[in-house]
Amino acid sequence: MHSVRSKYMFCIVCGRTATKGTFCDACFLKHHPLFSLEDFIIYACGDCGAYHEGAAAKRTDIDDVLRTAIEKHLKEGNNVAIRFSITKRQGTTLFVTVTGTGFLSGLRKTETHAIKVRLKKRTCERCIRIAGGYYEAVIQLRGNEPEKMLHKLEGSLPKGARIERIQGGYNVKFVAKNEAERAIKGLKQYTIKRSFKLVGEKKGKSLIRNFYSVR
Repeated sequence: MHSVRSKYMFCIVCGRTATKGTFCDACFLKHHPLFSLEDFIIYACGDCGAYHEGAAAKRTDIDDVLRTAIEKHLKEGNNVAIRFSITKRQGTTLFVTVTGTGFLSGLRKTETHAIKVRLKKRTCERCIRIAGGYYEAVIQLRGNEPEKMLHKLEGSLPKGARIERIQGGYNVKFVAKNEAERAIKGLKQYTIKRSFKLVGEKKGKSLIRNFYSVR
């Protein structure tokens, strides 16, 4: 087989032998970006202080949420390995340097972009739910030792969990189902029965509430 060569003999930029269409390797890399990245906004919850972007899960580590946001906003760079650093913070603006390494037409390239990330205050979805009394799961403490069960849970309850004293025991309500799942692991020595209840619908999706009856 004959190797495929550019129909141009010389690079239109520097005059060297053309290897990538009208360019040599070096000029091809220089004139074709590996990725592009525009400035964006990250929100800081005024209630809990956590950072989030849109509906993304909130985190208190700015580097963690920055990485997720950069990867989301990255354009043209599907297989680019990135690293970044915050070079300066001025008021509510972060100056961030992002360096990516990847391949263009089989040629390895490293490229750096400088962007600005603005920090704005906005209440996160979780704190909105807490303020509205929303909950996705209930651990029902019953039987002969509800106080003892509650004592086992109290040290690990997440923010927003609500304890209700009722006749015969306690109901502990959780904003998120995964929080209840973690908490229930501390009560393995008791009998746990799981059940579910349809409590509504949102945007065409059924809303299911989890119940854990502990005795």
